[in-house]
Amino acid sequence: IGVANANITSGFSGSVITDGIITYGSWSWVAGDILFLNGTSLSTTAPSTGFVQKIGRAISPTTVEIEIGEAILL
Repeated sequence: IGVANANITSGFSGSVITDGIITYGSWSWVAGDILFLNGTSLSTTAPSTGFVQKIGRAISPTTVEIEIGEAILL
């Protein structure tokens, strides 16, 4: 599990970040936001069903510190 800073088409490979800092110009987070995996996207809202997994926290609107947490079944 990791975060890609570009779309990766099904069947193709790409780079993902599993720990550290990632910047993506289209993001607009608030510094300090905790980010969760919500479906196939990052969100500040934790899912209410299925699995909840912390992915990291925003350190600026376009930069996230990846800190992948344990997936917990709700």
